[in-house]
Formats: sequence, C-alpha cells, structure tokens
Amino acid sequence: MMLTGDNERTAKAIGREVGIDRVIAEVLPQRKAEEVKKLQKEGRVVAFVGDGINDAPALVEADIGIAIGAGSDVALIYNRGVLYPYPSMSLLLRPEIAAFAMAMSSVSVISNSLLLKRVKIKQEV
Repeated sequence: MMLTGDNERTAKAIGREVGIDRVIAEVLPQRKAEEVKKLQKEGRVVAFVGDGINDAPALVEADIGIAIGAGSDVALIYNRGVLYPYPSMSLLLRPEIAAFAMAMSSVSVISNSLLLKRVKIKQEV
C-alpha cells in the first residue's frame, strides 16, 4: 500500500511502475497517522517513509519510521531509520572508477585478514 500527499495521477502512475496495487493519494498529514493506526489495528506491521514535517505524526505511529536524509529536521528526529540520498558526499564516479575502487577495497580486506595468520595469541591457563 502506498499512502501519499502527492496528486492522485502521479501517485497511481508510480504505484503501477513499482507494483503497488493499493494507492491512496492527496492524503493530509493527520490522515496519514490515522491510516497507520488503522493498519496496525488490523494486525499489520507498518513501515512509513517520509521526508517532511507533515510526515512526523505518521513516522511516530509507524512500527518502522524511515526518514529520507534530505528531509526536515522534525522528520529526521521522529524516525527509527534515516536514508541518505546517494551521492552522500556529492561525489559522482564513472562506473569503471567505482569498479576499480570496489576491487581495491576487496583486496584491502583480504590482505588485512591474511595478516591475522601472523598474530600469535598467548593463552593464559
């Protein structure tokens, strides 16, 4: 289910694109929190993703509240998770550079793990 304050046409198009059958659009902030409570009363576990101050009531009510990192401070405070948009450091990499960096990261991890073979641990009895 997708619950959004966005216009109905856009919301339904996005819902179709990502495979969400039930879309409720143009929802006011207070109704978002009420819908979350209603779903919980039906025995469902509710995750709510929000990015603005208007999402704070629903984020608080949800079993899992996830605020988008670029959202308002209030939305970031009343959540149980934060998603930061990529690129988080405003750094864009060409795919081949990113692949090389990932390969070097793997080499670094494996090399350091092999160093553990040299460690002698004294066991006190």
